[in-house]
Amino acid sequence: GALRQSLILESDNVDAMRAFIKSLIDQQRNAEVLSLTRELQLKLPFDAELWNLRANAHLSLDQFTESVASLETARLLDWATSPMLATLGDLYLHREQPQDAVEAYLEAFSMQKPGVSHLLRAIQGLLEVDALDGAGELLKRIQALERDDPLSPDHGQRRDKLAARYA
Repeated sequence: GALRQSLILESDNVDAMRAFIKSLIDQQRNAEVLSLTRELQLKLPFDAELWNLRANAHLSLDQFTESVASLETARLLDWATSPMLATLGDLYLHREQPQDAVEAYLEAFSMQKPGVSHLLRAIQGLLEVDALDGAGELLKRIQALERDDPLSPDHGQRRDKLAARYA
């Protein structure tokens, strides 16, 4: 309520608008989130967080194509973060577009050190759609990570199972 009042008094207050959008997300009012982020993006088109908020709101509404569009737009504007690109890879796997998924994963995992769990999940998804080249590429990435930081026993076991399935 206070944020609404603040926006009535200062409709150009970007910080209040951003806080209001986040409160709507907490309330799972995703249709309103989409409307407000679209409005705010007219003022801040290069804001990666807004693209991410839109993508997540679309995901919550099972609008996968629109979510991909938001993430790809952020990617093309060169504002996509590593987690956004990893999510894009997941969405491409969901849409059975393994080559696009591999490209998104490799870009995401080259930006920052990937979480091993996410990397293993990506490999498993690629193996499920028979994208062997991509799965092999990500298995190499895990081996490179392992040189610097040994995997936990659970992650090592899961990696071994995926490597065996790959072979």
